[in-house]
Amino acid sequence: VRALGSGKPWLTLQSLAAVPLGLALCNCDSAARPADPRVDSRAAIVAAAEMQAVKDVETQFIEGWESKDPVVRWLYAPDGVIVMPNVSPQQGTTSIAETFDRYAANPNAALDFSNMKTVVSAGDDVAFSQGIYTAREADAGNRNAKLHQGYYLLVYKKQPDGRWKVVQDVSSPLPDDF
Repeated sequence: VRALGSGKPWLTLQSLAAVPLGLALCNCDSAARPADPRVDSRAAIVAAAEMQAVKDVETQFIEGWESKDPVVRWLYAPDGVIVMPNVSPQQGTTSIAETFDRYAANPNAALDFSNMKTVVSAGDDVAFSQGIYTAREADAGNRNAKLHQGYYLLVYKKQPDGRWKVVQDVSSPLPDDF
């Protein structure tokens, strides 16, 4: 076989013979050393601990928003962002705290979350959770009550101090005909 326009062969019998030898050499090292089950079990323990840590933060997050507990403010990373329907994105802990305070000040507002899935990256440094939320809003006289449902997606990042914090909090309404 010749390379196009070069007149020199790009595939020779010697290069074809080298392929199985190279594959055998690559494969023999892993076959000679079985996997260390202690390494696998340590990795599984770390992964389970990180998953639990993320779920604990999510539980605090959900309970905090549902009960209007100000602890929610500190669950966001300093550069965290909230993206909600019909509201400009809010970035940073000050802006997020103000958004939370406005919500918490309304005695007729309520939130309910239902987690569908939580995933931690293989590198144990980024995670996400997703689910469905229900929001109830009403004016000060508890008139004009509105019920909204939608999806939420929380993205967490492990901070330098080892704690997990929310870096993205995105909500998207369900269609009216859902």
